[in-house]
Amino acid sequence: MDNIQKLSELESTKSTVKFFEGLLRSTPNGIVVTDASQNIVLVNGRFSSLFQQHWRDVIETNLFVWLQQLDDGSVGLWTKLIECVYREGYCYDVNFNMTLAKGVKHLSVNASLVAHESTADQGIIISNWRDITKQVHMEEQIAASERLAVLGKLAGSIAHEIRNPLATIDISALNLKRKLEGADEKTKSQIN
Repeated sequence: MDNIQKLSELESTKSTVKFFEGLLRSTPNGIVVTDASQNIVLVNGRFSSLFQQHWRDVIETNLFVWLQQLDDGSVGLWTKLIECVYREGYCYDVNFNMTLAKGVKHLSVNASLVAHESTADQGIIISNWRDITKQVHMEEQIAASERLAVLGKLAGSIAHEIRNPLATIDISALNLKRKLEGADEKTKSQIN
């Protein structure tokens, strides 16, 4: 291979690397690439910021180090996700929670297996970590609003059911009072 061809390939490789770096920076989601041992091969800043780290401090660590910082059961949940990915080639919408001082952060993870013919690439998983905290809070608010609406309808129905007999009693008492206008004091005192 001559030097001009090597330089051309090097420039092409640099261009490809720049393209993928830009792609990783531009996504609002965390991207993690792990090998078969769950060592992080590639990560973007969005994922590492979930753990208040710089991406350089996260890369080449094991993903389980970071999963242990999530709520209980996250390691087991990731293990099930991996099994699904190896079986199906992908896994969608596995939810993880991270309890922080200011509340719970809800994360939805999609993952897929990198399909390469090279045996060195077997077991490589790309996962997409999306913060769904706002969506979960909105769903909770909608559910609470729906519960309040049902409660309001129930209260209105109960009030209606109580008002009808009370109205009948009120009218009967008024009629009885009119009929007893000329009655003696002893009869009037027994009715009040």
